[in-house]
Amino acid sequence: MRILFLVLILANLAFAAWHAWFSGPDFPTQPIRSAAPAIELIANAVPESPDDGTLDAAEGAAGTEPLETCISVGAFPNRIDVQDAVAALAASGFEADQRTAQGDVWLGYWVYLDGIETQAQAAAIVEQLAVEGISEAYVIADASSGNIVSLGVFSVRARAQQRYADVEELGLAPVIADRSQPGEVIWLDVTAINGRRFDRTELPAIDVDPELLYAGCIE
Repeated sequence: MRILFLVLILANLAFAAWHAWFSGPDFPTQPIRSAAPAIELIANAVPESPDDGTLDAAEGAAGTEPLETCISVGAFPNRIDVQDAVAALAASGFEADQRTAQGDVWLGYWVYLDGIETQAQAAAIVEQLAVEGISEAYVIADASSGNIVSLGVFSVRARAQQRYADVEELGLAPVIADRSQPGEVIWLDVTAINGRRFDRTELPAIDVDPELLYAGCIE
């Protein structure tokens, strides 16, 4: 019996040694996290925006104007101003196509006296001005603001301001206003030479009075 007992003990020891030598370690109960990036289906992927400056018109930065492929600038009162504007735009990398439309043709800065009660009073003012060397004054009778004495229309604001000062020194109260009349005006449809989108803040300064308007081009 003792020998059989020893044999069983040796057999158990031999099995334990074999198990420890040939079998691997136990697997963990929690899965190991992979450091590799997750796989994303192409259908769900979002393409990156190209960094080429061509944003959609509705995607302008907050607080800025929408970007356009064409901006219309106008209205220009004459073709001399248009030629100067086209040259300035071309020097800055923009092309400009001219088109005509009906609108108010700006004539200049009008200096005048208004609210004169009677035509006789207006005529007396014209005579007084002629004595002072302002011979181009004339009466506009029965205007909406009473009788008016026109003192001249000037294309340069500085000249209009000088006329204003000369008449004011005589104790009168002149007015300066833009003078216009219905007629044909010129607009410029402006595009970038490389076809990119842009806003009007990128356009060069165009020295034309009165202030120009900006709008999207007509399709």
